[in-house]
Amino acid sequence: MLKVRIDGMDGVRSRIQVEAPVERVEEEINAVARSYRKKLQIPGFRKGKAPLGLIKARFREALQNELFSEWVPKLYQEAIDQEGFVPVAQAEIEDLECQPGDPFHFTALVELKPNIEVTGYDDLQATRPVYKVREEQVDQWLARQQDRHAQIELVHRAAREGDVILVDLQRTDPGGIPIVGERMADQQIELGSGHSFGEAFDQQIVGAGEGEERRVELTGPDQKPVFFSVKVKEIHEKTLPELDDDFAKDLGFDTLPELREKVGAGIQARMDEASEEEMHSELVNQLIANNRFDAPQTMVENYLKSIVEEVKRRSSEDFNEKALREQERGSAIRHIKTHLILQGIARAEHISVPDEEIEDPIRKAAERSKTDFEALRDAMKEDGRWERMHSDLLEKKAMDFIVDHADIKEVVVDLEKSDLVVPASVADDLKAEREAEEIVLTE
Repeated sequence: MLKVRIDGMDGVRSRIQVEAPVERVEEEINAVARSYRKKLQIPGFRKGKAPLGLIKARFREALQNELFSEWVPKLYQEAIDQEGFVPVAQAEIEDLECQPGDPFHFTALVELKPNIEVTGYDDLQATRPVYKVREEQVDQWLARQQDRHAQIELVHRAAREGDVILVDLQRTDPGGIPIVGERMADQQIELGSGHSFGEAFDQQIVGAGEGEERRVELTGPDQKPVFFSVKVKEIHEKTLPELDDDFAKDLGFDTLPELREKVGAGIQARMDEASEEEMHSELVNQLIANNRFDAPQTMVENYLKSIVEEVKRRSSEDFNEKALREQERGSAIRHIKTHLILQGIARAEHISVPDEEIEDPIRKAAERSKTDFEALRDAMKEDGRWERMHSDLLEKKAMDFIVDHADIKEVVVDLEKSDLVVPASVADDLKAEREAEEIVLTE
């Protein structure tokens, strides 16, 4: 067992002093020396047969260098695991000492995840808003599905509201002279759909025929007039499918009433999730107020880095990385504080997550993907997904504990009179994969 001592330095980094006993030092030196001996041809001895003492004496500096490079990282990790420390940055190793017959010493300078002693979490108060799905919301979802499944047909008549038109747009000056670099070809626009060009555009284009070119005047963001020459290339009429049992069958249900019921249940489930999120947010606000501490800067920066990488992964468009980091910094600090507080509550209340609770969803994922369970589990342990799942489950249990011990009052919210915006969107296609921000309906 290693001797480990930790000292605070500047409130951020810690100095971890590690000592390995003499016996282990000798074992490691001998192992390195034996490895050297196999490769060396020393005069007077057959290759690989020189005395170990001679190898250690003649190549002491080289042996120590190899010992430092190979063994120190392992000892550092062993010390971290032994003491239960969680580093949040790469350690700096210094003060290595290895004298014959003495223990091996080194010091690691590293920022550790702090263990927060949380107070004021067993008598909180919060409101759980109760939302009830309305028929209008079901109607809106069904209308979106009708729109997605609409038939588009090329027609040869004047453009009407609701038509989908294909146009070339050329921005001009007030006199009608084209502005170089301000041309947008083959733009598809649905008249009356609330598109980015606005209602004024629709009013000036409705009635235009195929091949006709019109001059359009709009109002820019600075409230100044903006001029376009718009050429209508094609006009398409959109026909919505009838909202009946056949439509329901196309979406995987037997009847329209059954579809409406499933849609309502799906929206209600998402509303219930939103209700829980609002209640949790209120509780977290109180926990942060009751426990004042600075979020470790490295953890904040690591979190911001993960956001930037996720945006890069999801979008091919360029974006201002610095601006994104500053925009998300407040939420990053809140996220890190919430994480540390919930982890602290879990420690204080001896909340744990058995391996079985992590393995169950992994086993199901392995069955769905026809992957070997043990191989998937080991891969997840290797790449950090196991630890993230453990952390998420632990924090969920900690939040459940807080809710169980809090004074929660339910308040019915009238969505027609409330300013609250409640997520009520659903997956565009019942056969699509689950997306985090949408509701998925199941039979």
